[in-house]
Amino acid sequence: MQVRMPYAQGTVSAELRDVHPLDTLDIAEVPALENIRAAALKSFESPIGMTGNVFSGYGKADQVLILVSDSFRTTRMEQVLPVLLEGLSSKSVPDENINFLFATGTHRPPTKEEQARILGNEVYQRFEP
Repeated sequence: MQVRMPYAQGTVSAELRDVHPLDTLDIAEVPALENIRAAALKSFESPIGMTGNVFSGYGKADQVLILVSDSFRTTRMEQVLPVLLEGLSSKSVPDENINFLFATGTHRPPTKEEQARILGNEVYQRFEP
């Protein structure tokens, strides 16, 4: 699947492999998870609509783009990203092959402080340009 998205003054394009579009997701109130790390790991191991886990098929030569929300939406990705990055590391994907794209839509780009809050300080420090 070829995807092109407006970004800053230009566009970003990517060819996505192993894409399984599902549907629009609606947000509902749910109770807080007792163990976010365990829940994230379980979700990555058995994702909805996929056979196998999220990390199958990745290796040291692969490029990975992780799409995260902007500073106007609180998604708590900072709690999930460490688990995702550990899984990619377990498949030998080097940090220099991993990039993040902030989905700003019509919002302004996040500041460095906002990027650190969205990604979590540890992840931000690890991938800071």
